[in-house]
Parts: sequence; structure tokens; C-alpha cells
Amino acid sequence: MKKTINKQIRDAISNEYPGLADNEDLWRLLAYMAWGIKEAITLRPLVDQETLARIERKLPALYGNNYCGLTLLERMREVLGEEFTWTDYAFTESKARTIIFKFPPHIQALIDTEVYSMSDDRVYIDTGLKYSRRSKDRDKLLMEQEARITFNFAAPEAKPILEYMNELPTNLVTKLVYEKEGVYSENWKNALAYVMDIDDELVRESQLITLQNIRDELKAYYKPSWQGNTSRIFPANLSIPMLMKDVRKILTKGWWEMDLNNSQLSIVAVLWDIPEVQDFLAAKGKIWNELFKHFGMDAEDLKVNNRKWYEGAKREVFKESLYGLIYGMSISNLVKRMNASLQRYGIKGDAKHFLSHPIIKALHEARNKKMKEMLASGSVKTIFGKEIKVPEGKAKEKLRAIRSMLAQEAQAVEMYLLLPVIELASKTDDFLITVWQHDGFSVSFKREARRERNIRKIQQLVQERADQLGIITYLEVEQL
Repeated sequence: MKKTINKQIRDAISNEYPGLADNEDLWRLLAYMAWGIKEAITLRPLVDQETLARIERKLPALYGNNYCGLTLLERMREVLGEEFTWTDYAFTESKARTIIFKFPPHIQALIDTEVYSMSDDRVYIDTGLKYSRRSKDRDKLLMEQEARITFNFAAPEAKPILEYMNELPTNLVTKLVYEKEGVYSENWKNALAYVMDIDDELVRESQLITLQNIRDELKAYYKPSWQGNTSRIFPANLSIPMLMKDVRKILTKGWWEMDLNNSQLSIVAVLWDIPEVQDFLAAKGKIWNELFKHFGMDAEDLKVNNRKWYEGAKREVFKESLYGLIYGMSISNLVKRMNASLQRYGIKGDAKHFLSHPIIKALHEARNKKMKEMLASGSVKTIFGKEIKVPEGKAKEKLRAIRSMLAQEAQAVEMYLLLPVIELASKTDDFLITVWQHDGFSVSFKREARRERNIRKIQQLVQERADQLGIITYLEVEQL
């Protein structure tokens, strides 16, 4: 979450809410309310248990299933007044709490101003202390401590990735952000200019806040799922992995990106035995092009003439809908979310049209069949040998668990395909894996003379595992 702020803005907030005083955790909560993740429809701050535990610096209690975030919220109510409240956490519906509170107009104006501030005269939000290189080192120690805590709760297969990524040197990112001490690099300036030109205000502001935090913390840290419901690892701070693809590519110019082609689609085509999808992939079909075409648009033309719009529509309309279908989202929720996205981007058609596409229809039918099989068998075993059981309970709870099991099984295969790359990177000085993105990663080559040989080796390792499982995918490579 956002760490620093313009001193004058912090002073104004402090004067408005003197009860914040020296309560660092309340300051962090207020910062999250102002600049944190918002619920898509209501735009209220989302506050799950992990977010609250990080704000209070109580991760060990969270991972030990001994944490309650209500106390923090109740303390904040004492400072902000009775108008500060929150919704209930709905476990069976996978809904986190949201905070209900509106800042006074003059404070909201300051919050909005801070989003666009790139001033070097800044202080830490929680302590009010001036930001400096020495204080940044303190933050680094804190992030490393949190990384060690969460590492112990990671799935065995995720630990080699976590260990590697969290031990990367900070200067990898320093070189991207700064040309020299106090002078921003061209990569940084170009990324900032691109973000400032994003039309969608919410997306623009979230990317600005992420860039601010990259400037302050530089290094990305990773964490496992605290609920233990996936092999995947996730960014633990606002960092490069949380940038939009186009922004990330601009900031990391000079690195290389490698991604599994049609990753999740190709994996479930095998796991769920969907011949229509396998035939489509074998014929070199491109799913995003196909879905844009289904809605009367030419993806290749959009890439050339309206790149930003294309990337946004691909991500928010088609990618979220496809992955939602794969990961077990209820059709009612999928329809609701996709229709909203289609309307936001001015695309004619609705979610029912999306579901009518032959590939999507086959995927939907295979998913339903797979879910029935899981319910009948009572469990599924991932490629790493982890058995996940359907819990006892009501039908709604079982259905929720099965949807999670669908995702866990596919995501484990995804990790299995890419693990050899981490093993190789750990044994060589030729290159570094610099960003981890679930179905791909970024690479910085230290020895240019061996670059092509190492690219072929990386691709070969991944391809061997894909061929072993009969998964029709390959590792795409792009120089940034």
C-alpha cells in the first residue's frame, strides 16, 4: 500500500483528525481508505483480513488463524465518528468487507491532489518522518521480515520461486527508475507520461499510486496465499508486477518478457478434455482475436490504431470473463460483470453473446461436467500430489469449494510448467528472473553473448514439460 505523502497534505489530515495522533496503524488504515483497492461497483475500500493484518503488522497471527481485524476498524470509528462503518464479511460468497465512509470535500480534494503529486519533499504516512535513503532501508528490513514470515506458510512447490524472487537485488529496479542519484530515467519519465494519458480515471490513478510506491520502495516482494488455496505467489507490495502490461513494458525497457501462450485455456483443454479447444489451439488459434471478432471487431487493427483501448478491453472485458469462467465464477456474476464492462467500453453485445461462442460454450459445458465429477469423487489431486477435498456442509459451500478446486488444479499445472526456469536461474550468473507473473516472467540478461543460447534453453525446459502433459502451448519471447 502507499507509503509516503506530501508533508503539507499529511499535516492537513492530522489537523482534521487529531485522534490519529501517533497511531501508526490507524494512519496506514486511513491511507488504504484513501488510496487502496476499491470494490468495483461501489468504489468502497476493500478490507479483507490480510489487508487489515498487514496494516496492523500482525501477519504471524493471520497465518496462525488467530487474527481478528474488527478491533482495528472499531478503533478507527472512535477517530472518524459514527459515520465510519463497514459491511459484513460474507465467507460463503467470498466477499470481503468494504468500508463505508466519505471524507469531507476539502480532505477528499487533498487526497485527489496527492495522487498526482510526484514531489520529492515527502514523509511517511504512518510516522510523519521525512523519507530518506536511511528510512527506505528500514522499510526494506520490514518487508524482508514479512517475506520470511509468509514463506513458512507457502506451498512446497512455491517456495523455490518465493526464495529466488525475494532475494533479488534492489538495484535492478533502481536502474530503471533513476538515471543517477536524484535524476529520473527515461524509462520512468515515459511510463509516467503514458499513465497520465490514460482516459479511465480510476485506472490512471491506481497506476500513478503504484508508480509512486515503486519510486519509494523499488523492489517487489512476493507472498503466498494466506488461505493456502493456490500454488501461485502474489506481489506483497505495490510494485512492478502490479503495473498494467503496457506501463510495465515501458518501465522495464531493456528486459525481456516470456509468457505461456494461451496458458490457462491450453491447460484446461487437457484437464477437462475439451477437443474443440484443443483443435482451436492446434490450428494456432488466437483466443483474444477470436473473441474480438465475435463482437464485430478486428483485434489486429485495434492493436495498431487504438492500442490503449484494445489492451483495456482485452483485460477488463474478455480476459476477466474468460478466466472467470475457467476459475468457476457463477454465470450470474459473470454476466453481471461482463455486461458492465461491455457497456463501459461501448462494445455492442452482451455476455450471452460471449457465452454463445463455440469455444466458450464448449468450455462452459466442460466446466460443468468437471464440477459434477469433483462433487461425485469428493476430491481432486493437483499435479504436485496435493489432495484437495470437497468439504462437508451445505450445497452452496460445496459449490464454492469446487470452484476454488478448479482454479487450484489448473494453477498448479501452470506453475509446474514454469518451475524449471527458476531452477535454471538459480544455477547461473547469465541472467536474472526479475518479475514473476503467474503465466510468465521478465528476464534481465547479464551476459549478452549467451543470451540467445539461454533463451533457447529456457524455452526448451518449458516445452519439454508442456509436451509431457500434452498441453498445446509454448513460451513467447519479447524484447522490451
